[in-house]
Amino acid sequence: MAAQRRDEGPIEQRGTRARRRTAGRVDLDKETRPRRRRDASVLPGLLAIVALIGGPILAGVFAVPIRTTVVSAACRITACSGAGMVTAGWLVIALPLLILITGLLLGRRAGRIGQAALIVAGILAGLLALVFVPGRGSSFASIMRDAGAGADQMATGIRWGLLGLLAAGILVMAALMLAQRLRRPAGPGTATVAVVALVAALGVAWVRATPTYLAAADVFSEPTFTIGGNTLTRQSSADRRGCAGVLPDDGPLERAPCIRTLHVTFTTDDSDALVNFRAVLYSSNDDARAVRGALPDGLAPADAHGDVRTVFSVGGSWLLIGAVGHADGRGIQAADRGWLLWALKCVTYRFLGVQSGIGVEPTPKNGIGPRRP
Repeated sequence: MAAQRRDEGPIEQRGTRARRRTAGRVDLDKETRPRRRRDASVLPGLLAIVALIGGPILAGVFAVPIRTTVVSAACRITACSGAGMVTAGWLVIALPLLILITGLLLGRRAGRIGQAALIVAGILAGLLALVFVPGRGSSFASIMRDAGAGADQMATGIRWGLLGLLAAGILVMAALMLAQRLRRPAGPGTATVAVVALVAALGVAWVRATPTYLAAADVFSEPTFTIGGNTLTRQSSADRRGCAGVLPDDGPLERAPCIRTLHVTFTTDDSDALVNFRAVLYSSNDDARAVRGALPDGLAPADAHGDVRTVFSVGGSWLLIGAVGHADGRGIQAADRGWLLWALKCVTYRFLGVQSGIGVEPTPKNGIGPRRP
């Protein structure tokens, strides 16, 4: 043994020591590498557990403001169109599945940060979807009531999104069973089947979507109508995006984002009263009420002709601006006020009745009534 050690030169000794150091590092890596992987996977798991336990509680507490905020944002983005609100509702349900499919397709290519982001996004999207799904003893009509303009259309998109999600689940299960029977791995085609089912449900929702609002020509489709003892004849009607030019100063109306404005003018059967009626659509009932509260009484529209009386009111998400005066622009006498405002009230009731589907005759009150009782 001593002879063998003497025969070993400095090169062999250094090589042996290097191999020992390398082996030590390999053993150290084997001990520490699994720990690092486990430590890296703990955080997303903890986030998932916290979100799944605490998320439904927070969602239940803040369900109403969350729904109102989402519906209002969707209305502003889509201009409250029927197809746009239906798509927003469908996306609420489809987004968690689309995020899951994206994560499965990307796999490790997303990286640790990307995977963690997808996990968090998927959990948040799932919790958001739960806020819009009615529980026991409730319905879409009850939870979406007073959520804002386009809430009914968004509920339609949610319903079809749920049906599409159910169809996607059935088709994916069938594809997995077929792949198992054929002893082949389930490829990207399985995810494609799920996406096709969801998109097909969106197409059906578009077909079944009803308009979020009616245009001026739809609300006042007849050239004349009789209500409250007055026969009113339409002189003009128009619709436009936004609310610019309605008042001399646009600032008060733009305290909240206005979606569109409906504008009609009518004269009474004796052609003595001229009613100038506008309805400005906002994304939520709260926005419409807030803008109404900031408007000073007596403010006349920008195109007011002669002496007029202006009335501001709110109907759901609509801010109603009505101005009435004599057709020839002459001054309004005290005896004229009641029947002039009655003509304006008739047009307002007509608008509210058509929008809500409930036609109600106005009743004389506070000195406001027909010219010829």
